[in-house]
Amino acid sequence: MFGRGYSDQAFSDNFTDPNNNINRNNNYLNLDATYVFKIDGIYELPWKLGTSVNFQHYTGFPLQPTETFNVPNGQGVDVGESVILQPAGAQRFPSVNMLNLRLSREFVIRDRWHVIPTADFFNVTNAQTVIGEVTSYGSSYLFPYSTINP
Repeated sequence: MFGRGYSDQAFSDNFTDPNNNINRNNNYLNLDATYVFKIDGIYELPWKLGTSVNFQHYTGFPLQPTETFNVPNGQGVDVGESVILQPAGAQRFPSVNMLNLRLSREFVIRDRWHVIPTADFFNVTNAQTVIGEVTSYGSSYLFPYSTINP
């Protein structure tokens, strides 16, 4: 449900565990982009050929390195507590640029039926921007596991 290597703390946080406070203090949302903009345009070419373009840009989401420590839970059992080591925004994924195109043409059959075949071209520039990396320290730290589909 929540991609890019993050879990949404609002749905899974244990507010009765004081060890989790270290990850809450002075922090931001996991999926915030500093700048976001979108441009759309539509143009009708000759022969009723419709075209449209959509360009989106957003700065990369925050990447927060974590480390898991074993902490006693008060009942003689050690449990793993994941601690965020840097504030959100200190490191970010690369910015994302996405260009999509659409072509369509309306056909009228017997003045009653309208058929509009449409072709959508997603990610025309074939960008494979990394949008997910392993954030826990270890041998696979910063290993990309998710990119934009080409």
